[in-house]
Amino acid sequence: MAPPSPPQMKEFDPERISFEVERKEEVEEKKEEPTLFIPLGFADAVLLNGVDAPTLQYGRSNPHPVLLHLRSEVILANNRHLDLRECFVLGSAYGELSSERAYITLGRISCINSQGKIYQRKVEGVVVDADGKTGLRGRLVSKFGSVLAKSFMAGVLDGIARILQASNTVISVSPLGATGTVPPEDAAVVGIASGFSTAAQKLADFYIDLAQEYFPVIEVQAGREVTVVFYGGESLDEVSTLRTSLE
Repeated sequence: MAPPSPPQMKEFDPERISFEVERKEEVEEKKEEPTLFIPLGFADAVLLNGVDAPTLQYGRSNPHPVLLHLRSEVILANNRHLDLRECFVLGSAYGELSSERAYITLGRISCINSQGKIYQRKVEGVVVDADGKTGLRGRLVSKFGSVLAKSFMAGVLDGIARILQASNTVISVSPLGATGTVPPEDAAVVGIASGFSTAAQKLADFYIDLAQEYFPVIEVQAGREVTVVFYGGESLDEVSTLRTSLE
């Protein structure tokens, strides 16, 4: 039996050996624009415009806009601060007769940083007066009195004209009923009284309709120093970049 042949060695060819190097694809990470989160807090502000806040149901459904200028950093919990100084806050104001206050709810905040990036978003919150109560103490202005007084005077004139007209009318009673006749010498007086009565009645109705269109307002002057309370939970995203010159 022949001895087994020795194993044959494979030829080593350095030119045929290749190393595969795994290259990681470079993924370009998109840089996320920084956002500014507003937690619960409060800041000092100034009321830039005065307002005649409407009351009643009309006031709640048709509040008037007010503009607030933040003058201090927002004070947050745990002695933290958020710098929103010089930002503008737009709010809506309506009045309450019972408290004689104008209540302002926040609607939108607008800020521009040092790089000219504009941040704007809807926010929620209220405005507190210097006495620590929600709403701004104002002056109640109502024109009901003057309008109703004019309506009352028109009604009085209508009554006087009716009395003058009746006093110059002769009432005749017959089997067919009562009839009123005007003596010839009193015809001019009765005619004037009748016309005056009609005009006074229409004038009284006009003032009554006008009084229904009037509603009391709470008058608040501009320049009031107030406190803006943010409910928190909003993030201010960049919406645009300010251009310093026209292109």
